[in-house]
Amino acid sequence: LLESFLEDASTLTNKEVLALMIGFTANENYMPYQNIEKEREILNLISDQKYKEALSKCNKLLQTNPLNYAALMEKGFALWKLDDDSHDFHKNQYFKILDAILYSGDGSQNKAFFVLSPIEGQTLIRYVWQGSIGTMASGSDENGNFLDILEMKKDGETEPIYFNIQHAMNNSEFHKQIKKTLEEKSKK
Repeated sequence: LLESFLEDASTLTNKEVLALMIGFTANENYMPYQNIEKEREILNLISDQKYKEALSKCNKLLQTNPLNYAALMEKGFALWKLDDDSHDFHKNQYFKILDAILYSGDGSQNKAFFVLSPIEGQTLIRYVWQGSIGTMASGSDENGNFLDILEMKKDGETEPIYFNIQHAMNNSEFHKQIKKTLEEKSKK
């Protein structure tokens, strides 16, 4: 599936892309909490209109994380802003990931959207749905899966949207980071 995604993502169904995303959580390069700063850096570079630098950061992250939502989204955008004709190819990859996320659920507590990165929910709310984020919380679904709960504010209304990040919680790197943080806090 990954080979098909990298060659021509348009050939894959939402179900296949979702399966590819789920399968990627077992990849040795899947380190969702280590990539958050890289994703934020890319988003900030695009916001600052530093497209060439953002493109370089996107390419570097996509080498090890070819399904990274923020990097795919911003790579297509940076290429478009730089008048590079290959932006359509990368835009198609981005939309395939977006469609798979939307296919994965409806954003309710027991049908949460499946996302690879813990900040993808924030990215969806801000950049796709053009909303702002209110309260942020965590919880679980009826099966005990860990969820990020983000309040989306848009057009004077608020709505909680649920994102399944259980796989990120299962990632051993996450547990190491939490342990390190707790140890540092206990020393203070």
